[in-house]
Amino acid sequence: MFRKVLCALWATCVFAPIPAGAATGDIVMYSADAALVHGNWTLSADPSAANGTALISSDQGWSNTTAALAAPADYVDFTFNAPSATAYHIWFRIRAAGNSKYNDSVYAQFSDAIDGSGHALFPVGTTNGLVVNLARDATASGLSGWGWVDGAYWLTQTTTLAFANGGTHTLRVQTREDGVSIDQIVLSPATYLTAAPGATSNDATIVPKTTSIATTTTTTTTTTTTTTSAAATVVSDVVRYAADASNLHGNWSLVADSTAAGGVALASADRGVSNTAGPLVSPVDYFDIVLNAPAGTPFHAWFRMRATGDSKYNDSVFVQFSDAVTGNGVPLDQIGTANAELVNLATDTYATSLHGWGWQDGAYWLAQPRTIVFATTGSHTLRVQTREDGLSIDQIVLSSTTYLNAPPGVISNDQTIVAKPPSGGSPPVPTVPTAPATPSSVASYNAISDRNTYTKPPLPSLGAAGYSFTDPIFRSKMLRVTDGQTRPGMTNRSFRVPSNAHLAAWNASSNTFYVISNDGTVIPYAFDATTMTASRLGGTTTDNGGLTLAFYVEPQFSTVRPNLIYGAISGTNNRTIASYDFSSNSYSTIVNLDTIVAGLSGYVGGILSGGTSGENLLTFFGGGAQDQHYYALWTPLANLGARKLLNTVASTINGTPTATALNFHLHSAQIDKSGRFVFLYPTGVDLAAPRYAAQVYVWDTTTDVVTALTSGGHDGSLAMHPSGHDAAGYGESVNQDCCTSGSWDAAQWQFRELTALDQTSDLISPTLATKEIYLADHTSWNNAQPNSRRPVISSTYRYGTNTAPWRAWDDEIIAIDTTNGGGGAVWRFAHHRSNIGSDADPTSPYFWYEPIANVSPDGKWVVFTSNWEKTLGTDSSEGTFRQDVFMVQLTPGS
Repeated sequence: MFRKVLCALWATCVFAPIPAGAATGDIVMYSADAALVHGNWTLSADPSAANGTALISSDQGWSNTTAALAAPADYVDFTFNAPSATAYHIWFRIRAAGNSKYNDSVYAQFSDAIDGSGHALFPVGTTNGLVVNLARDATASGLSGWGWVDGAYWLTQTTTLAFANGGTHTLRVQTREDGVSIDQIVLSPATYLTAAPGATSNDATIVPKTTSIATTTTTTTTTTTTTTSAAATVVSDVVRYAADASNLHGNWSLVADSTAAGGVALASADRGVSNTAGPLVSPVDYFDIVLNAPAGTPFHAWFRMRATGDSKYNDSVFVQFSDAVTGNGVPLDQIGTANAELVNLATDTYATSLHGWGWQDGAYWLAQPRTIVFATTGSHTLRVQTREDGLSIDQIVLSSTTYLNAPPGVISNDQTIVAKPPSGGSPPVPTVPTAPATPSSVASYNAISDRNTYTKPPLPSLGAAGYSFTDPIFRSKMLRVTDGQTRPGMTNRSFRVPSNAHLAAWNASSNTFYVISNDGTVIPYAFDATTMTASRLGGTTTDNGGLTLAFYVEPQFSTVRPNLIYGAISGTNNRTIASYDFSSNSYSTIVNLDTIVAGLSGYVGGILSGGTSGENLLTFFGGGAQDQHYYALWTPLANLGARKLLNTVASTINGTPTATALNFHLHSAQIDKSGRFVFLYPTGVDLAAPRYAAQVYVWDTTTDVVTALTSGGHDGSLAMHPSGHDAAGYGESVNQDCCTSGSWDAAQWQFRELTALDQTSDLISPTLATKEIYLADHTSWNNAQPNSRRPVISSTYRYGTNTAPWRAWDDEIIAIDTTNGGGGAVWRFAHHRSNIGSDADPTSPYFWYEPIANVSPDGKWVVFTSNWEKTLGTDSSEGTFRQDVFMVQLTPGS
């Protein structure tokens, strides 16, 4: 454990002052505005914080005093809009757990900040960061409660900065010492340019928002729904469904509801509590909806609501807006004030009209403005806070045309689902073709299979997304799937295949796949194999660019039903597993993990499935961050009563001790394609002393025997060759390790039957003549078949101080024959052209640059990640080189 040295030598730079630009207003960010929350950071209710919420890093007694991290595990990102060439002073309101000087500091970094000389300042993806330390001296005598600070008392640092370009920027706050809380961050060009917004201790200042932040929020899952022409003459209706909500707080949650739009409703738990006096300035129970709309256009707001038990005590909410005004420009029902529109479903004192869903715009006993306008063009926030709990909402419509003078539906027993408009909105989602799952996949390929060395030729030039070309060496057809405009409202973001190659990123019919944006947004594509074209589902030319899925972890396509995909639903308790049906554009709850294990916190670590006619689900959970999970739930989807819950820390299955001692936390888990065998991967801490866990444990859910795949080292005497990335087929697995026989080489893979785990065979025979040590890969076997062996797909990459001569298979997408468990062909399809070296240290790999190929079930297509040798530009959020998703065709052999 390291504790900070309060007075120490520090490498500092002196920067020229930034010329002050025109003051454009303070940029104020509250904790709930965080776009990404990673690792030991969580959002937590705090009545002393702005809007009642604080970002808290759990105090685990550790710190990093050396420097910021280029790729931190524990961080929070904020996105905001700011012009270029304007000088901003940055301030943080911080609180230290226990008022301790060991819990009071963070690092701050920016996507594109510059100093007065135009040099990059504290850039994301580097080890340079602004040290923000709450204590003002070595004794920390003034530490008490909240306090405003802009740097560290013992350092000379630049706290005034500008941006090279106007538009969207990212601020990253990463852990320096844990146990810190943050509730406000202010970038000020005028008001607080030379003085802090409040005191350094016992502060109670809440800085009002004067400038909207960017529209990216932690749980925004669908596109914005309003656009204007250049002349602002045509404005579409703004339509929002429950799944579009962000910042769900208090008693609001997303629940599956077959009668609701998209199969999901926002529900406030009925606790018999109401607030009839008026709206709260800092409510505890609320949710937000982010939308785009122009200034000066009148909108009529309508809400489809339902009262629990059709009771008049469960039928009302308060509604506020970030920047609504009356027709005369007077602020109207704005967030952070005690003013709001009261929306009440009942239409009389006796609530005779309360029956099921109904549309409403106000309260029958109040004279309230029925139309609003926005003071500015762009992103706005609509906030719904609880007045009486026990209410459900599934649709919100702001109409400037269609429903300006009349509701979209009726006041009771309503069945109206308002379609999202195509102009800038989310149109009805095209149905994925319901072709049956492919019964068989390719057994061999028409491709180069020699062992000649083919060094990478000059980099092929690229067109925009949709551009097709041919690999210059291996002659495979290739497709660029994404580019910097794939999300028009968030340009120059990175796009990747799933980080876990075990996942089914393709549906069972090989005609739909998904990619992930670097903020976790899940983007599905329809694929036409006859033309090798990929197109966005529900494509638009604005905002997210089309349909996105309301899952916050990487989802898994069903292995048997082409229209289904499974994931952990966003905006709920973070522990609800649901499916999305492309044919009906609806979500359905599978299981709420809180009903399986009491007292849970944290989130779901991953979801996978396997099976043939039936399908078994695997999910692991229980912790607040990766490597803290310890539950693995295996269950038949058709019979949740047959579920089995494994606790890896307690070494139990449904409470019964396992014969094999586990005593580790989970880094990851996967399930084989048969749905029977579960692979459990311990954390790096558990692999090391003193635990010395095995690399992987295999749980046979039929017998409940758990077997450690030992390496022959500290973890056990039997050398079972368990290392490297792996992939499971139907009762079989392949992993990159060496060797069952012969001399060691990095380009070697082990094959084993899962009913005979200690019996392995080398897939490569003979090994390549020139030996290589530093080679890694990701393997994908989603094309596996239950009754015959199929090639396994590998995406290899060289790393480290690799001085070995270039060889066959280096940095390639390849397929390895598994027919006889070894000695077969290796087919070669393309160089993936991703430079996986970290920008800060090229000898170390940067995970997101790795190709991580994912094969379609028919074995004919592979999608992979590439930064195209770092030529795709700079990621607007992370500051790293952009990555895109590419596809390569695997041509079947005879």
